[in-house]
Amino acid sequence: MSATLPLTEWVKVDFPASDATPAFQTKIEADFARFEAIYRQRGPARDVGEGELSTGWAEEQDGVRSFVVRRQWESMNAFEVAVGTDIFKEGVGIVMGWGAPHSLVSC
Repeated sequence: MSATLPLTEWVKVDFPASDATPAFQTKIEADFARFEAIYRQRGPARDVGEGELSTGWAEEQDGVRSFVVRRQWESMNAFEVAVGTDIFKEGVGIVMGWGAPHSLVSC
């Protein structure tokens, strides 16, 4: 699988900057790691059409601090299959439980 795949998924989850203390950020990162551990039960990324995954915190902007996820896919079909699995549905409640505004973009 090539280092750069044709589809990149971006997820940005916005939190009030006043809430985004170092302890809060650590909790969010741990929650995402729990989600990812469940999600990885699907198999190694290379076997399910995924490429590189990276996460991080964007700088504060207009009173908002955002947790950002970037994941590469070999195709839109691979992405759609992944989010349709029972394993995804089992784990996604962890991150949706944040109750924070979020946006998803695939390009």
